[in-house]
Amino acid sequence: MHSEIKAKRENIVSSIKLYRRQIEIQHNAASAVEYLQINCCLGFMLQRIYAAAYQMSFTEEYHRKAVDGGGLD
Repeated sequence: MHSEIKAKRENIVSSIKLYRRQIEIQHNAASAVEYLQINCCLGFMLQRIYAAAYQMSFTEEYHRKAVDGGGLD
């Protein structure tokens, strides 16, 4: 009788450990997905900022050449 109780207790403990491990794995996976989503979003935002900065510098150069009379390329 005592050995049956001990076996059931060990089974419950191992089930709890397995369940905790599964929760930890799911949490890590969710964190990894969230990390990737944030990085993709930041990358997209940086790409748009760089594109806007390039366009602004090109427009300023174009305007400067036109105003200075240096001719338009």
